[in-house]
Amino acid sequence: MKLNFELQNVLGAVYRKGDLLFATDGVTLLAPVGNRLNRMNLQKHISRSIDTKLELNISVLCLSPDNSMLLIIDEEGSCVILHAVSHTLLHTHRFNGQVYCAKFSPDSRKLAVANDSNVLVFDSPAKTRTLNAFSQQRILYGAQDHVVHLDWSTDSRVLLASSKDMNTRLYAACDARLKQLVIHSLASQNDCIVASYFEPSSLDCFNIGKNGVICVWQCDTALSDLEEKNENDNDEEDQPEKLKYRRVGKYNYKDSLESGRVRVTCAVYHKDTHILVTGFDSGTFTVHEMPDFKLMHSLNIKEAGPITSLAFNNTGDWIALGAGEKGQLIVWEWRSESYILKQAGHFLAGTTSVAWTPDGVYITTGGDDGKVKVWTVGSGHCYATFDEHSSVVTGVSTAKNVIVSSSLDGSVRAFDLHRFRNFRTFTTPEPVQFSCVDIDSSAELVCAGCNDNFDVFLWSVQTGRLLDTLSGHEAPVCSIEFKPGGVTLATGSWDKKTKLWGVTEDFRETIDIGNEVTAIAWKLDGSQLAVADLNAKITFWAAAEAEQEGNIDGKPYLGYARSKTDKISGKKGADSKIFTSLVYSADGSLLLAAGNSPNICLFHVEQEVLVKTFIVTKNRSLDTLNEFLDRRKMTEWGSLALVEKNDEGNDVSLKLPGVRKGDFSGRRASPDVRISQVSWSNTGRQFVAASTDGIMVFSLDQDKNFNPIDLEIEITPNKVFESLKSKDYFAALTYALKLRESSIIRETIENVPVPNIDVIIQQLTIDRVEDLIRWITAEIEKTKHVHFYVLWCKKLLFKHGQTLKSVIGSKTGGETLSIDRDLNRALKSLWNKLSPIVNHNRHLFDYILNCKKENSNTDKVAEREEKMDDSDNEDDDDEDEEILMSEVC
Repeated sequence: MKLNFELQNVLGAVYRKGDLLFATDGVTLLAPVGNRLNRMNLQKHISRSIDTKLELNISVLCLSPDNSMLLIIDEEGSCVILHAVSHTLLHTHRFNGQVYCAKFSPDSRKLAVANDSNVLVFDSPAKTRTLNAFSQQRILYGAQDHVVHLDWSTDSRVLLASSKDMNTRLYAACDARLKQLVIHSLASQNDCIVASYFEPSSLDCFNIGKNGVICVWQCDTALSDLEEKNENDNDEEDQPEKLKYRRVGKYNYKDSLESGRVRVTCAVYHKDTHILVTGFDSGTFTVHEMPDFKLMHSLNIKEAGPITSLAFNNTGDWIALGAGEKGQLIVWEWRSESYILKQAGHFLAGTTSVAWTPDGVYITTGGDDGKVKVWTVGSGHCYATFDEHSSVVTGVSTAKNVIVSSSLDGSVRAFDLHRFRNFRTFTTPEPVQFSCVDIDSSAELVCAGCNDNFDVFLWSVQTGRLLDTLSGHEAPVCSIEFKPGGVTLATGSWDKKTKLWGVTEDFRETIDIGNEVTAIAWKLDGSQLAVADLNAKITFWAAAEAEQEGNIDGKPYLGYARSKTDKISGKKGADSKIFTSLVYSADGSLLLAAGNSPNICLFHVEQEVLVKTFIVTKNRSLDTLNEFLDRRKMTEWGSLALVEKNDEGNDVSLKLPGVRKGDFSGRRASPDVRISQVSWSNTGRQFVAASTDGIMVFSLDQDKNFNPIDLEIEITPNKVFESLKSKDYFAALTYALKLRESSIIRETIENVPVPNIDVIIQQLTIDRVEDLIRWITAEIEKTKHVHFYVLWCKKLLFKHGQTLKSVIGSKTGGETLSIDRDLNRALKSLWNKLSPIVNHNRHLFDYILNCKKENSNTDKVAEREEKMDDSDNEDDDDEDEEILMSEVC
């Protein structure tokens, strides 16, 4: 039994706030999601979540130009430095106050950090462990307000700092002092400055104000003419003049946008191409060529809301745009005017329900925004969005290629995964609010429970007709589920009862739980039913006899936490924590339980003990995470954490008290951490949790470079390469599988000739076969050698299929079953990815061949017509000759 599940990805929350950043390869985008970092490869369509070890929302990202270090800073100034490739934690630091911007110098030797109104310059943190990784070089003073943007000159000697005091300042930031520059201020704006940038290999610069005014400055001194001071330079007569600036241009975005009100929110400049991209609070962004401020492109994304962050890739072709208010992330290729990526999560109060598709390829979610989304597990991207519901989605369920969802708008809708459309809408004679929904495994029956009249409704998927109304509950129905592989329906209600209904047979069984039911779940073989109640107690019932087989008291495992508004202790508040979702594992030996707590509990069903606890988030920017509150913030009027700071200037937004969901009407609110639903993949190697902080995907299949098994002292990478060189492919593959290093296994397999595959597979033991299938499953979705790996799969299953089948049938076959299902999921995902391309090419070839046939037929017809014309001409000539002969005669 493997329990080392780790967080693999975070879906449904693609972006919220903070800086966006492209890696040096130009195709990998880093986007903060709370206190985690999402790494998205836009070329391979792979997304992974990185645990940064921070406890608050990320606000600043900075990557060193040599691609060795990634600097991450949260809202309160806590900083971590990760290795840019392996994401290993290298250093930690704590700044005294909030950090608004950080920037590595182009030579990667210095780091500038905007800490409140000061600029701190550090020697670049060492790549190895040192006693003091952040060695401060100097502090640059002068700003009267927060410094919000930094930029280095090309030679890493001059620093440009923009402040909210409407000034842009140049500092000499090199090791030695400069003769022409100590500090120089550029003051020509009448609003807060958003960003300022140097031109490449020059001291010329420009700055952008929040009111849409951009000022272009020209320096009378070249960058190469800056001289460093020596200790012997004391003669004032020989000192060169200080550098001077002249404003050579002043432009306004109002002229480009033709709008009366312009509020700039962010800007980014690509120095190699001289392209400036600016984002506005209206959802518009513009592309200008500098320094002439020539408009090249403009686009308004109304559904995105205010643009809060921008980023260029290394070539300057792709622009990443983040809209934190609506939770949207967009990558736009401005030259071709096309989307590279367009993703949006459930931007209101979060995700309310989640379910896997039967093939394990997709995850379906429903949210408070009334949308049903389909996510691809491998890429982490939204595959489809259905927005037919007009209110909160309360439940989703899947069977075959059908997704059903229930909503408070009084409808249950069925969606087709092939055609991406709503093909059935189920309603009731009288309007009700549905609270839960389920579909049977054959995708023929749909049932839903409601909050109004406490009934359960049953429809036919094929006809859309209401088949039956099941009455008997005396309180709202909170959970409903079909028995796997059967037509028995289980319902749980707040009337302290769970009922079993025979949908095709006339029988009803009532189980008295003794407390309000909050969640139910069937074991996959249908032999057992788990029920959670309001006391956080889970009871297990035999389905055939309706007798209790065991119970677990889960209240001690939900943890203690206290909200900022709570008047009671965290221990006392734990009495209100309950389980709202239950799900069995694929083999039925484990049970996942989650509710209004950040803890996901994994129980062993037979032994009735807690096996492991997963904490979905440690982000203290959310509420109900701390057991104790800071006494220094407690007053006789309440906690100071509830006091909001006023916005500045024209950014004051109206406040509406009492709002706890949605956009909070401008309020700064911390949502409570809760888990609305958990779902286990049919492979047993992944499970997903819909939480306040996003849709968390936990997996056993983590990308680890070195995780050996049965390792012996003589098994080394050199031993593998020596075996390959001597053409001992079986030994090389065995050593590589024992080392479990992906790059070595990949090189070994791809060097095996195709005729030798059968010989190697025959010698593999069943354990090595399972290891090899597991590795191929992870590799086949991202490799270019598709046919080669499919050939390996075919030969492995042909030779060892019966042995694997017998192992699956045994009591210890759960792991083998999950491997088989995982391979099936990977091959189906590969088929879905390649089949459109193959079909397009096949139809294109058919079209070309048909065109060739038509052309050949046309040529043949033309030849026939020419021959007929020639024969006609010959006949005419013969007739003319006969006439001439007759005249002669």
